[in-house]
Amino acid sequence: MKTKKSRLFSGIIVLTMALGLSLLTAPTVRAITMADLLGGLDVVIGDKSFENWREYVSVGTNGAEAVWPSSISVSFSLINPYLYKVDYQSGIMSVGQNQIQDTRFAYDVRVITGEPRLEDNGLNLISFGLGLNAESDLASLSISETVTDADGNPLGRIKEVYDDHGEIVASDYISWDPPVAFLTVKNDIKLSGDNQQGAIAFIGEFTQTFSQTSEPVPEPATMLLLGSGLIGLAGYGRKKFFKK
Repeated sequence: MKTKKSRLFSGIIVLTMALGLSLLTAPTVRAITMADLLGGLDVVIGDKSFENWREYVSVGTNGAEAVWPSSISVSFSLINPYLYKVDYQSGIMSVGQNQIQDTRFAYDVRVITGEPRLEDNGLNLISFGLGLNAESDLASLSISETVTDADGNPLGRIKEVYDDHGEIVASDYISWDPPVAFLTVKNDIKLSGDNQQGAIAFIGEFTQTFSQTSEPVPEPATMLLLGSGLIGLAGYGRKKFFKK
């Protein structure tokens, strides 16, 4: 009797460890810089890999700064089992009178497990603005985003968020069917100041979101522990049945 209880207790402990490990290994926010990503860093959150960051170009005219990759902070987080978020922050995405700034980059998102797959993508302006006085519509800013599949085919239309002389679209979103296990994202960030005093535009923060079809597949270590626990409980139940 004592042995039976011991086996049952062991099985429960293993199951508890498996559930606990799944919580402990749940993805957390990771904040790095664009320079790290362009240097070859791939970021794995949940069962998705954000990888192969490339094609970074930034130019400024008439005294506007080019945006150095080290000045862009990038954070990755899993908001819930279905929603991934990439957050960008920079203090030098800004222009003044007669200035233009244009920054571009690309990267891939890959599903590591094969399932679940990605089905939509959102783009959101968080911190942005024009001008420092009543004539706050003397400039424009925009972020356009193209998403393609593994063969280079567009997944929906090109998304764009902007503040164009006071006309604001702060959020844009696309979805596609069927869902995909791999996609490429290309961004183009443009700021332009008019030929008038007080023409200022800036972007402090923007985000991208990616939704998937179902909950992520558990990590292999979690599955191994969970499987061991279930086998232990099944074995105990089988012995108990045959001894009746």
